[in-house]
Amino acid sequence: MEQAKTIGIIALVIGGAIGIWVFTRITNFAGQMHSWQPPFTDTEYEMITLGGAAIALVLIIVGLINLTKKHD
Repeated sequence: MEQAKTIGIIALVIGGAIGIWVFTRITNFAGQMHSWQPPFTDTEYEMITLGGAAIALVLIIVGLINLTKKHD
């Protein structure tokens, strides 16, 4: 039981951190927060950002499931 909650907390924290990173990249892409350009092409930039968003979403869902499911 404790191991599942620990995994849930870790997954939520890592997913949240990646989510913040993705949000920063999206707003950077829109030119709202930073003025520097990414060191790769626009297509790579978009794919890395979308991949990061997918990973963050999966980790957050896994974390929530582990924290909310009932254990015997």
